[in-house]
Amino acid sequence: MRAPRLVALTMMTGCMPYVLPPATGAMGAQRTLEAGERARVHAELGVSPFQLSPRLLNRAFDATVSATFDRATHNAWGAAVAAGPVLHPWPAWSKRDVTTRLAPQLVGRWNTDGRAAALRISVERAAFYAEGNQAVDASGAIYGEGAIGLYVEAGMQWPEMDERGWSLGVGVTLRMPAAAGIACCVKP
Repeated sequence: MRAPRLVALTMMTGCMPYVLPPATGAMGAQRTLEAGERARVHAELGVSPFQLSPRLLNRAFDATVSATFDRATHNAWGAAVAAGPVLHPWPAWSKRDVTTRLAPQLVGRWNTDGRAAALRISVERAAFYAEGNQAVDASGAIYGEGAIGLYVEAGMQWPEMDERGWSLGVGVTLRMPAAAGIACCVKP
């Protein structure tokens, strides 16, 4: 009974609470090596259990579980699991706890078109955030790892009907920390 009252109160004041879990994503383009095939949009959104601890920013291993989406001539939805070592070949560039890392990963995908396996290599610039803020129109906090990077990938697909085929992909990776707070649209 208290939750509906809280929602009604926040909506009447022009404020809205929000809670966002930590997220790991990738967005890019893939191209199969078959003649006549179009490039497809590839997107993943998931979570890495290691991005919630500040002690694990310079970890030696990473794993993610994601939902996937591919679009070429039709939509294909599915799931993916990626895991592999995390290398730190570059020195720290600042005094803040920031790292640049190289992550080769094996990726397994299962979607409405079939199965796929790939080798992905990404370079990420990552930092850990544990901050809160209060302003006139918003109040909130973030906690977890944030990162942005680039990836290249080579893989093999086993479609349901056709023979297997090779694919190449490039794109951007993104990690977002968990966030919670209240956003107000109406200023006092």
